[in-house]
Amino acid sequence: MNHPLPPETSDHALATGERLPKSERTKFSPEAIAEILAIATKYPDKLAATLPALHIAQREFGFVSLDAMKAVARALSIPEGHVFGVASFYTMYQKKPVGKFHLQVCTNISCALSGGVEFLEKVCKKTGCHPGGGPSADGLWSVEEAECLASCGSAPCMQVNADVYDENIDDAKLGEIMKACERGEYREWGLWAGCGDTDMATFRTKPDHQRYTFEGFGTDKYPNLMLRGAGDLNNWPLAVYVSKHEGYVALKKALQMEPVAVTEEVKTSGIRGRGGAGFPAGLKWSFMPKDTPDRKLTRYVVCNADEGEPGTFKDRAIMEYNPHQVIEGVIISGWAMQCQTGFIYVRGEFLWLIEKLEHAIQEARDAGFLGKDILGTGWDFDLIVHRGAGAYICGEETALLNSLEGRRGEPRVKPPFPAAKGAFGQPTTINNVETLAAVPAILRMGGAEYSKIGRPKNTGTRVFCLSGHVKRPGLYELPLGLPLDFIMNDLAGGSSTGKKIKCVIPGGASAPVFSEKEFSTLMDFDSVRDAGSMGGSGGVILLDEDTCMVQACLRLIRFYAHESCGQCTPCREGCNWMEMILYRIEHGQGRMEDLDLLESITPNIAGKTLCAFGDAACGPMDSILQKFRSEFEHHITHKTCMVNGHRLLANVGGH
Repeated sequence: MNHPLPPETSDHALATGERLPKSERTKFSPEAIAEILAIATKYPDKLAATLPALHIAQREFGFVSLDAMKAVARALSIPEGHVFGVASFYTMYQKKPVGKFHLQVCTNISCALSGGVEFLEKVCKKTGCHPGGGPSADGLWSVEEAECLASCGSAPCMQVNADVYDENIDDAKLGEIMKACERGEYREWGLWAGCGDTDMATFRTKPDHQRYTFEGFGTDKYPNLMLRGAGDLNNWPLAVYVSKHEGYVALKKALQMEPVAVTEEVKTSGIRGRGGAGFPAGLKWSFMPKDTPDRKLTRYVVCNADEGEPGTFKDRAIMEYNPHQVIEGVIISGWAMQCQTGFIYVRGEFLWLIEKLEHAIQEARDAGFLGKDILGTGWDFDLIVHRGAGAYICGEETALLNSLEGRRGEPRVKPPFPAAKGAFGQPTTINNVETLAAVPAILRMGGAEYSKIGRPKNTGTRVFCLSGHVKRPGLYELPLGLPLDFIMNDLAGGSSTGKKIKCVIPGGASAPVFSEKEFSTLMDFDSVRDAGSMGGSGGVILLDEDTCMVQACLRLIRFYAHESCGQCTPCREGCNWMEMILYRIEHGQGRMEDLDLLESITPNIAGKTLCAFGDAACGPMDSILQKFRSEFEHHITHKTCMVNGHRLLANVGGH
């Protein structure tokens, strides 16, 4: 219930609760109030400040209690029910007390293949905590099992207080981190503080494979476009971007062109969206409506940096080492579509990247590349960084728009499509980080030259993310169309365990798996599709012959059951039903009829939901059961794994 307050009540009193009974007060500090109100002024609707305000509440109070939600509602003068609905949707908001140091350990598929489950158990033993079970006796620690932290190539990974990452962790490093926390120095471990170096991933940007020629490429030499300077923590400032990487040259060129000509150049390049769907980016831009004599539109461009697909960690690296390249790409797209404002929606766990992006944005403003009258053109355009709060579904563009507006991240009915009615009811175009980061290169090279890289209708370079049982995990910027077996064996070194590779997930967790007979598939959108999977987000996960495919399938489906927004009945009920059946098969309680039941569930999910989430959940389920049915049958008849079985599932907790 909203408390009745007299109209003369000040904003300060509303925010601090000074007019409320003492027992019901949760006071923001004056600095927090000022921060919340300043954030609210950035958006067309103050409701959009709900997520940032809840992050501030969690920072102020340690967790988001009901009283904290009321304080947020008072600060923004919005309904308490709205704040509660938003806070209850996102997993990053802790609804009950946690330790002073909240440790999140990733156990999703790539991390699990690299010992993430065993590492979680060590963290629990060392802290005396149970995942999701509240603070330790001394109040210092709490532990949570995370679904994915975009550290797939540098697993195991742990995050402290949802803002400080550390990766490739072993027992010694865990001990050092915990001691640093106890000394109050845990922040020093953050990548922003300069301690992350290249633990985040091995950057395989210049593999020695120019000697190989593959039919249909048009060229066997190509530039690094996305990962220039990757691995160098000093690469990100504006001065370096301008001096070493032709920074903002493309923007200056674009501003001398008519906006429609910029869009045509992107069309000529043939670049397809790198976020998953592979839709032609230039064509998408052309959908943005134009002004008419009687109506001047407000248009937005949104960069989707909500990288939550297990197996994928490329966008994070681009923003970490080349934030200005992303910013320049967003500005150019804003000019091409004559937008007034751009948003970069960043997944909530990437706090250090948000700080870095905001710093880089201010550098761009100070240099005249953003803000009023950009480079004397009379065109005004600015950028806002918006922090998510832990919801994989917000990678779907309409769910992202709802989240950007300060709502629950639930997909919208389409049509209307975002180009007609997007953010705040206005025409909007959403592109992935990698897509927009390619735009400066396209403008510098020219669309026709860019189109020579890769294969017809599958042009340009792509950043592939290799993880799992691979000798050289990391990021590989390659032309589209190289064979999968060449990438995983010649470039990435093949299996890290010495065991034969059993299957590969070729495009992130939602992509149907490839078995050995598909390993020669060319890694471009069309070839991967024709082979029965999808290029998706570019996450390539290798699983060796000792991996239990029942466990692997259960781990993947558990992710989708956990991340379903619950809006559509087939997805909400179907994902949980699949998880339940797989759980009992894995634990020796399965029945042969369960396999037919699983096969009957997926057709009742796929194509029957508002967004593609349901289809994404069905991809791994259908393909794993089809290609490795004998392992499921063995589980049912023998109550045990058919193989030695890498252990993927945590027994100490879960969702």
